[in-house]
Amino acid sequence: RAGRRWRINGVEYAMTLEEIVAAAARLLRPAALARLPVVTAHGDDHQGNIWVLGGAGDGQARLRLFDPAFAGTDLPALLAPVKATYHNALAHPFWLYHPEEAAARFSVDAQLADGRITVEHDAWTAPLRDDILASAAELIWRPLLAALRDRGELPRDWRPLVRAALACCPLLVTNLTGAHRPAPARFLALARVVQAGSEPVQGSADPVSQFLDQITP
Repeated sequence: RAGRRWRINGVEYAMTLEEIVAAAARLLRPAALARLPVVTAHGDDHQGNIWVLGGAGDGQARLRLFDPAFAGTDLPALLAPVKATYHNALAHPFWLYHPEEAAARFSVDAQLADGRITVEHDAWTAPLRDDILASAAELIWRPLLAALRDRGELPRDWRPLVRAALACCPLLVTNLTGAHRPAPARFLALARVVQAGSEPVQGSADPVSQFLDQITP
């Protein structure tokens, strides 16, 4: 099934899962990343890794970041905001971590025919997550990409590189095809990987491609 094309909610995708994984292995290998400018960053600063301390009485709320598994002084600048962007906005805790809940709450219809996997679902992102994605685009991604462009350090393949990293977010945190996951949740999760990792075919658009269009400098 890794070599099949996908159609998700009427949108055709250019790459198979097999091609997405191969592209990630090529684009994200250490030797390839060594050519990129670096920044000091936490690398995993999504909302699940941030505590808000104080603020109730003294009004001096403080943010405490923890689980700095990817923190460093030399993170590739294009990768530093990826995980927070994906987990805060594009992911969903049900299909990612609680597949039984996802299967119960969402309607997912998957069909395998003619060398293609067709998925129709109603697991849309919540308005709050859409707002978070818009905020990340405005406050993080557009300034970052513009600064890299102005310094002559924005690689031509920045878009497929960011896509590869986005696709790895769900792939690397849990087994999306595990037997414990109901079939609807498996197809929904893999569909999300495809949406992150592959451009739609020409003339089509989805939330990830629209986000990347918005941040293109």
